[in-house]
Amino acid sequence: MGQIVTQGLSSDLLAVLTTPAGLPATGLIFSSVQCQFRKEGDPTFKTKVLTALTFIEAGQGFYRITFNGTTELTVPGSFAFTVFGPTIQQFYGEAQVRAASSLIPTVSVALPMCQLTGNINDLSGEPVVGAAISARIIGMPTILTNVGMTDSLQTTVTDDNGVFVLSIARTAVVDVFIPKINYRRQLTVPNLPTADLFLGIP
Repeated sequence: MGQIVTQGLSSDLLAVLTTPAGLPATGLIFSSVQCQFRKEGDPTFKTKVLTALTFIEAGQGFYRITFNGTTELTVPGSFAFTVFGPTIQQFYGEAQVRAASSLIPTVSVALPMCQLTGNINDLSGEPVVGAAISARIIGMPTILTNVGMTDSLQTTVTDDNGVFVLSIARTAVVDVFIPKINYRRQLTVPNLPTADLFLGIP
């Protein structure tokens, strides 16, 4: 389902942009990418004109795109958007636009999380810096401790020591992908505070 936004209010939606090699795309500016969106009921996507104020880099391949409440987030229902360009893989995102009167105050539920860790080195033993790691829940729908989970993508990159940490809800069944080392695996996140992705997870 993605992020929930309020009809008629301008809102930021997050895009995770990667290079063709699967690495975080950094340093992009509004003129180097294109964005399209589709409101509930629209038969086709419409082009969104990006500016320096509506396309902002948040770091490590994450970008905030501001959609206008009076011209774009005007119809309740599903809202899809895509970002593409010559130096990035095409990204698809989705949100739900809710009428302000339909939003019910809720209490946040804290799920127990597991820190999935790992280390990536090259053949000479040197750490690989900036390798992208992602995880997405599979087998939807998923309910964990009475909370519905979306298939939103969780991403991170390796640090200066080649180490990464992904924080994921325990017992979720996920698809983990590391393009840099051609690693892809479906697994059940252990019911533990921490776990090594490459060791001891059946």
